Amino acid sequence: MKNIFMRAAMLLAVAATAFAFTACNDDDGDGPKPFESELIGSYVPRVDQAAYDFGIFLSTEWNEKGAPSLPLNGDPDNAIGWELIEAMLPMMGGAYYAQGLVGLELQNDGRVGAKYRSVTLENGIADIFNPTFSEEVFTFPDAATLPMVPADAVRYYTQNGRLYLTVSKEFISKIDPGTLGKPICTMVEEMISQYKLGLVSNKDIFAVPFKYTVEGDMLTLYVDREMILPFRGLLADLIGQLVPDEGVSMDETMTIAKADILKFVTDIFDNSTKFELGIKLTKQAE
Repeated sequence: MKNIFMRAAMLLAVAATAFAFTACNDDDGDGPKPFESELIGSYVPRVDQAAYDFGIFLSTEWNEKGAPSLPLNGDPDNAIGWELIEAMLPMMGGAYYAQGLVGLELQNDGRVGAKYRSVTLENGIADIFNPTFSEEVFTFPDAATLPMVPADAVRYYTQNGRLYLTVSKEFISKIDPGTLGKPICTMVEEMISQYKLGLVSNKDIFAVPFKYTVEGDMLTLYVDREMILPFRGLLADLIGQLVPDEGVSMDETMTIAKADILKFVTDIFDNSTKFELGIKLTKQAE
């Protein structure tokens, strides 16, 4: 059973990589140019606890078919509605975001740094709503991470209203032991080809794209429906591979059928007219 969960986790990690990664085109020009970006600076999560705003937002609109729901025990009259998910996801994710991330550094040479607190679920998945964060603040990269993650393995650049977080293919190749039978880079490239995702990768990097807006000292990073729509088929196939045929048991009396999970996910793509998921940060004064 442990191996099944490990395989599922690895497949989901690969899917997330393929979902998010796109790369820039090479532009040799006349040689190296000084790094430029309007986003250079230090940031912290933008949180207003009094307003129950934990820095993560999810905003959706739906066509005449309406928002999706997730039936329990196959009963459409006993279902988890999208309204609950849209309310709970920013609060749950926001708790991790607001308390886990201490600061984000978009440095003036294109490197990325972060300060964070580690998180522990002391009673396993039962504590997912009640995580424990360390008092100690860690730094990335630091002396402990540099042997595994070189300082330039994760970088960023901005172009045409998007921020790209780049990851070195050389670094990915070094840390991937081929657990799934082939290198992760190869798997991502095959997904791009198989699902006609329209993504591009150059010989050196993958890059994670986010749209962004800047209003005063607030930076908003987000993905929207246009960016996620091409991945409908990929996610549907992953559900087919990862979810057991008997569905997922929440407890001894509650099961979510595999077909209902698949319909729920595909309805998000098919029925939405707007889908935006993102984070808000505050830029610190220099």
